[in-house]
Amino acid sequence: MAYTEGSVVGHLALLDLIKAEALQEGWEVKEDTTIAFDTIPASLTGCSSSVPIDSIRNWFDGSILTSASATDFFLYLPLALKPTAYSLQGVGSFTFSIFGIDESGNSTPLLTNASSSTLHAPILNAPAFRQYRFTLSNNTTIKAFNLKFETQAIHSRFLALRSEGLSQEENIHANFEALYMRDGARNIRVGCSAGYSNTGGFSAQPIQGSAVLYAHDGEIRYWLSVTKNRLLGVFKIHDPTDPFEKNPVYQFMHCGHINTYGAPSQLPSPYAVVGGGLDPSARWSSVNTTLPEKPLLYTPYPRFVIAESNTEGWSEANMPIDPTPEGNLFAMPVTLFSTGTMGDEPVLFGEYDGLVKVLASAASKSEDILTIEGESYRLFQNGKKTSLVDFFAMRRR
Repeated sequence: MAYTEGSVVGHLALLDLIKAEALQEGWEVKEDTTIAFDTIPASLTGCSSSVPIDSIRNWFDGSILTSASATDFFLYLPLALKPTAYSLQGVGSFTFSIFGIDESGNSTPLLTNASSSTLHAPILNAPAFRQYRFTLSNNTTIKAFNLKFETQAIHSRFLALRSEGLSQEENIHANFEALYMRDGARNIRVGCSAGYSNTGGFSAQPIQGSAVLYAHDGEIRYWLSVTKNRLLGVFKIHDPTDPFEKNPVYQFMHCGHINTYGAPSQLPSPYAVVGGGLDPSARWSSVNTTLPEKPLLYTPYPRFVIAESNTEGWSEANMPIDPTPEGNLFAMPVTLFSTGTMGDEPVLFGEYDGLVKVLASAASKSEDILTIEGESYRLFQNGKKTSLVDFFAMRRR
């Protein structure tokens, strides 16, 4: 069991840290691949009227970076990239144009009404843009196009980890995808899956539930606990110059097994997935504070569900518990259950290993060190909330 705390700069360094700590505890790497921003490949074979924009969207992780229609659409990049060449394949009559859009919304034509197939045609002396517009006519006759950029910047990174668990008889799969997003967001999708597939990256993993950690390019403070059963962490982002959020934001991560109450046959893969939210296009100022108490939890049927917990609905009115004279705070395990997962009967799953709910005092603040039942814990607020009922504590081992 390993526990570490410190800081890194940027979400890729955070992923490096998670990987290193997992390897130290006996996890293995099934895959660690990166995709650069240098090319937008868009295979349009057998295309229909909606395929051109859908192909761009598939490459850039869903609809996050694109908008508009099949014949007039935009690509939004998280950093300015200089186009250097394009390739175009089509049959019959068609036209295809590319425009760069600057920060003021001004449009610069880079390719105007191209009507014939070409391979690696140069785009000369174009500046770098964060936004591009594509227009085309007779789009069903365009079969493929590529836009080449002058960059080695990483667009995304996929990391797949596997552990045999503490029993050395498990197949625990933890998956991560680091993404460069618009508006300064640098997010990490976190998932648990029933197995590993090497055919399509993060989204192709079998029977997977996933959440999102929201990050940025600056300093990320971390507290990370790793066992062979699970990865547990808290991450703090604070950027006083940020135009959207001036206050510190804390988010929790859990990926892997919980401590179950029943027999292994009742919950053979007790995955619980927690992150800062569920929307991969959101930014760190939009942390969802319900997830530590309502995680995605894997069940035999119907697979991943949103669990419930015994710590939901706390308020300062209904939890009037004061610290003891010695200053000890009220703390309890977060018990996870469902009222309708497997049949009509409620199902009690288990609890987090190393994460407990705490009723804080007026003197409490995030990152305080507590002693709970003889063990050292670190206290954290949930997201941006600082009320007495919105604190958790993570065990420091």
